[in-house]
Amino acid sequence: MFGWTSDDFGPEGVIGDATGANAAHGKELYERGVDFVCEALAEIDGFVFG
Repeated sequence: MFGWTSDDFGPEGVIGDATGANAAHGKELYERGVDFVCEALAEIDGFVFG
């Protein structure tokens, strides 16, 4: 079950208020996400193929 309904999305298809967003914060979030996925894949690789 989704935690939101279709009327929670704005006209551009996003949820929330992005007026406080900036490129530096977006870059930080992106890099943290990439790091997280890489660490998870390394752990999975060690577990599965280890």
